[in-house]
Amino acid sequence: MSNHFHFLLRAKESVQASILNADKTGLHSANKVYSKQIGKMISSYTQAFNKMESRHGPLLESPFKRLKVDSESYLRNLIIYIHQNPLDIGISVNNYEYSSYKAIISDRYTVLERTEVISYFDDIENFKFYHRNRVDDTLSKF
Repeated sequence: MSNHFHFLLRAKESVQASILNADKTGLHSANKVYSKQIGKMISSYTQAFNKMESRHGPLLESPFKRLKVDSESYLRNLIIYIHQNPLDIGISVNNYEYSSYKAIISDRYTVLERTEVISYFDDIENFKFYHRNRVDDTLSKF
């Protein structure tokens, strides 16, 4: 996508537990930690990109959005929604080079949690089947 991107991230259980048990307020409160980490990642990427391209200034126009995934059905729909996003610009799910879809359905090495992602759809064939049917945009909460 030329004007946006999606990340679906899960914090490690140990990080979640330490955040939930933290007695902090303000910028260090539980609801700000993830946003700060994503902000650092985007800032680091921007600095590296600007250095490589001999430019300066922000790459992104507005703050990022973050949503809490609160159910398995929402998670499944979100995975499909993200993978189907290139359909809006006329690129198939199988042909978008910046998607995790091909990495998930392949046997090649990946750092993605392929087995876990597929498990939300029961098996690889169901994973592919659900991706062939357009997810309802209202289910994605975007």
